[in-house]
Amino acid sequence: MKSASQFQFTALPRPVGMPAGVVGFELKKLAVKQLTKTARHEAAHGTVAALLEVPLRLIDIRPTASVSPDGRAELSYGVIRYDVDKAHEQFSAEGLLTAVATVAAAGLVAESMVPDAEHGAEDDVRSLMRYAMCLNVDDVGAFVRGREAEATALLNAEGARVWTHLTHALLAKRYLSGAQVVEVVSRARGTRAR
Repeated sequence: MKSASQFQFTALPRPVGMPAGVVGFELKKLAVKQLTKTARHEAAHGTVAALLEVPLRLIDIRPTASVSPDGRAELSYGVIRYDVDKAHEQFSAEGLLTAVATVAAAGLVAESMVPDAEHGAEDDVRSLMRYAMCLNVDDVGAFVRGREAEATALLNAEGARVWTHLTHALLAKRYLSGAQVVEVVSRARGTRAR
């Protein structure tokens, strides 16, 4: 009997009547579309973080696979990591929570600009709720709308040029360090990186 690991990467059966290669072509188109959407989403986070000077360690849009607790394989796309030590040096606790809440809201803004797209910012919504709780916010709805408004203003500043440049950089490299994010954002703004 074959082990489960031997079946992981077997080809999907070709549907009856479908020419060979069409399934692969359609899967490739879907993967490119997903990667582009992920790059745009993560670039929104990175753009807002860089403009608010929240230190980043990295942005990575390469897909990663993991196994859920119930044994299902899950594919995830896109991750942003903060440089927590530097962030604590630069911000008060309240200032940092407010800034990273705005960074999280950038994901909501990015997803809202894609017509007919599935909502891909569930983690960002959960993050916003946690930040609101940590800040003891009375009106969570107003807090979320405020963070979204600030993220929208930052992303659309300069005709969204900065966001577009970072999206293209992520698509080209798939992974950017925090320093590279700052460099791309600074170059797109016509300023020098710090």
